[in-house]
Amino acid sequence: MISCEFKYCKPDSLPALMQILTMYPEATLLAGGHALLPAMKSREIRPERLVDLAAIPELRGIRRGSAAIQIGAMVTTAEVEHSSLLKDALPLLPDAAKVISDPLIRNRATIGGSLAQAEPSGDWPAIALAVGAIIHLTGVNGERAVPIDDFFQI
Repeated sequence: MISCEFKYCKPDSLPALMQILTMYPEATLLAGGHALLPAMKSREIRPERLVDLAAIPELRGIRRGSAAIQIGAMVTTAEVEHSSLLKDALPLLPDAAKVISDPLIRNRATIGGSLAQAEPSGDWPAIALAVGAIIHLTGVNGERAVPIDDFFQI
């Protein structure tokens, strides 16, 4: 089935994204798309406006922060799998990444998309819980850090 009609935006920075979300708070965010696109095709989800996060550099990268390893929301499972920083600092993540799904999915699926989707059968939510991740959220009302135990809601 073909998805319904929608408006498409692809901001290239966090400030541009915040401007879109201020104007269109009902917008649907697109990360890797592995849950969203099939739901759109079956018309379970009918977004009026789709905001593609792929071009926002602030959401990419794996780096050592002052207190912890930081993984951007748009980092793919394959990037985690092949990260030398993670292999040295937190080998559980690349070890887990290499057995998640198949290479085609790993090359496209994002950490942030998986955590935001919060599927009970999803791999990244369970892994984030196991390592005690802290999720840093940025929205139109500012930034906040949320321990993974408080991030998922039942």
